[in-house]
Formats: sequence, structure tokens, C-alpha cells
Amino acid sequence: MAILRDMTGGGNKTRGERYFIRTCKYCLDYKGAPKPIMPDDMLMRRESDGSYRCGVCVSEQVENAILKSDPASEKARNIMQRRQREKSIDRLNKFLYQNTRKKNNS
Repeated sequence: MAILRDMTGGGNKTRGERYFIRTCKYCLDYKGAPKPIMPDDMLMRRESDGSYRCGVCVSEQVENAILKSDPASEKARNIMQRRQREKSIDRLNKFLYQNTRKKNNS
């Protein structure tokens, strides 16, 4: 667990506030290491095993519970539409990235 110091506030006499940077056990960065949870993440939750879950993982867990409990509801349909939109955007971005790499290598 790292410590982050906020050096922007206060004058020369104060060293700034200290924040503990916890890591999310459930999501990883591009290198495979756990992602840090910033101190302003208000949805962060401590799990029963002592690990931490970031706000993104918590909201995803809530959405999955909504989908599982009542898949025919309006909220569930909105969640599914948003996820499909995000998937198609990811596919398009991947396609565009691959095409630019091919053109630059030619």
C-alpha cells in the first residue's frame, strides 16, 4: 500500500495531506498489476476478506445483480443497450487502430 502526498495545498510549513492508495483486487491494469484506487473514489468498498473493490467494479456488480434478478425490466434493458454500445465502440476502435498500424508499416 503506497502513500500519496498532496503537495498542492497549504504553504511551506505544511507537507500536505497523506492518502493511502489501496488497490482493487478485481481489476488489473495493462501490465497485469492491480489498479490503484484513488482517494476520491466514493464508491470504493472493503470486502469481507480485507481486499478492496473500486467504484467501477462495485457499479458493475450492482448492474450484474439487476440483470440477474429481473432481466425484463427497463433498467436491465438500458444496461444491456449501453454494454452493446460500448462493445461496438471497442470493436471499431480496435479495427481503426489495426488499420492505422498497417498503413504506417507499409
